[in-house]
Amino acid sequence: MIIDKQEKKYEELNFPYNVIAELIDMDSAMIIHKYFKRNQIIFPKDFAQKNVIEYKIIQAYADGADILELIHIYNLTERTIKRKLKGRDTEMKFEELKKDAFKEDELNPPYSLIAELLDVKSAEILSRFFGGKRVTFPKEFVKRDAITAGILKDYNNGMTIQELVYKYNLCDSTIRNKISQEKKKKNQK
Repeated sequence: MIIDKQEKKYEELNFPYNVIAELIDMDSAMIIHKYFKRNQIIFPKDFAQKNVIEYKIIQAYADGADILELIHIYNLTERTIKRKLKGRDTEMKFEELKKDAFKEDELNPPYSLIAELLDVKSAEILSRFFGGKRVTFPKEFVKRDAITAGILKDYNNGMTIQELVYKYNLCDSTIRNKISQEKKKKNQK
């Protein structure tokens, strides 16, 4: 189905594409669909490799961030932050590690792939939403009801079966079945 990116009808998209479109944008959701459809992905709770997160926490703390800020930035508990800081030399120099930016090679999979496809910020947004969950990416980007509604609308507006086949990338028998099923529903009412 051809998606009008300007309309932003996220409710017509299958989960998780609707969430990705709302959190980031429609283009990102389409890219994720292209690479992840028909897959089930376990999103780890940790966005980046543990040693990198630990170094960044120590660096941020040395730069003056308090524990509450670190809890918010790294989405960790107070206990975990204190454990990482306990016994560490907070004066350590980590010039190569920037406080707010991760590099793609520092991220856990699948976040590293998402960062490669989109960007690190988008991968971080998805980690906050999907972290610790198993997510199934369906083959269909758009819900079937929305596809059927689009086919019927276009058919009623004068599009031919061949034009519908091309637009929706479905075979002509599927298009004809959807149209005849809708006509049967109308006749039964």
